[in-house]
Order: sequence, then C-alpha cells, then structure tokens
Amino acid sequence: MSKHVRVELRGIPHYTQGDHDGLCTYYAATMMMEALWPESFSGRFGKGQIRKGPGGVECKDPLFGQLGRGSDLKKEFYRWFFEGKSVEDAGGFLNKVAEQEETETRFTYREMKESPGGFKAIKDSIDRGLPVVLGWDTQDLGNHAVLVSGYEEGDCQWLVLHDPGGDTDAVEWSTLHSAKKSKLQVLFVEHNGLLPDKVVFEYPKDDPYSPKRTTFRWWKTTDGEQGWCDLKELRSKIAA
Repeated sequence: MSKHVRVELRGIPHYTQGDHDGLCTYYAATMMMEALWPESFSGRFGKGQIRKGPGGVECKDPLFGQLGRGSDLKKEFYRWFFEGKSVEDAGGFLNKVAEQEETETRFTYREMKESPGGFKAIKDSIDRGLPVVLGWDTQDLGNHAVLVSGYEEGDCQWLVLHDPGGDTDAVEWSTLHSAKKSKLQVLFVEHNGLLPDKVVFEYPKDDPYSPKRTTFRWWKTTDGEQGWCDLKELRSKIAA
C-alpha cells in the first residue's frame, strides 16, 4: 500500500445551483472568488441583482457584472442562466475581476487529456492552497463544472469537490478519465494573497482509521515572509 494522505482546503463556502443546470460554472467560479478574496466578495453572489441604473441596465453581482451593460448584459445574463458557460469563459471573467481588484492574481485555462500528469497538476495546486475549477463531459456524470477543494491519494486517487450540483463530494480520478467524452477543462490560478486553511490527514498503515490531522494557516513566518504555519503551534505562540 502506498502512502495514504488526504488534503482539504477549508473555509470555502459551498454554493449550490438548485434546479438551474446552466449555473454550475457560475457557482464553481464564485466559490473560487470567495476562497481567494473573502473580504471583497463574501455574501455577494447568487442574487442576480439586475436592475435599471443611471446608465441603463446594470448588475451588482461581481461575476455576472462582467457580462457588460445595458441590453447586452440582460441578454447575456439570461443566456448564461439557461445555457451555461464553459470553464474557459469563466477564466476570462475571473481575470477581469482580478484586474478590477488590482491584484497580480491570474487564471490559466488548460485542457487535460493525460491522466497521471493531470492529477499531479491539480494535487500540486491544492498543496499550494489554490483550488481548481474543473469541468467535464462524461457518460455518467453529464456536462458539469465543480470546484476542486482537495484530494486523497493512496491506493487510488480522488478529487475532493465543492459540487454546485450538491450530489458529489468526491470523484475517483481514473473513473472520471475513463468516463469522459472529451478533454477535461481545468482552470488554475496563481495568487499571492490570502489562502484558505489547509488540513492534512495522514493515515498510518497500521491504523488507517485514526489519521493524524494537521491544520495549516497561511501566515507570516519567522522571517517575515508569508508561508504555511501549523495552526496549533501558531495559536500557542500567539497565546504566549
């Protein structure tokens, strides 16, 4: 048996699309935004908020608001609502948000065909505290988009999900690849700001039901730089 470890990014809100099949990419993207910029976007999504303003029709929703203004905004809003958007489209909108936030955060879209390298790329992103938007078109799971908020690796490889559909909290990587009808759509991010807490579960071979759990927080390290700190040790230092 290989080393068994599970890593989860915590503190990310879980939004669901309800009966609106076209909004899975929207909610995957908004969960990404709240993971990276909670102080700017917490509680501002899912209300639509299209209304008439001084310049015509406008939208207060930070993501839908990237669709434009006036009649084009209304038309594109309803098109997204009923027809959906691709993960690649979401990357363009998220980069506009990053520019408006005046940050160096950038989103990069990739299509993945290779199975081993694809899992490693997503795993490496999670290890750095960065969630991933993932889209698929499969025989069993349909055409869908989720936020990948963790992974589990041992004898098998799993992705831990924030699923807007509310049906799945994890998917096995090889099963996803064997079921796909086209390349996986993946949105990675480079971000030098606040990161979600990272929880690492290490499962001993002799007692796989009693994992060692360590929570890490993105914090200033002893040399003044930002880095991962053991939350238990950090609290002890603050208390002292």
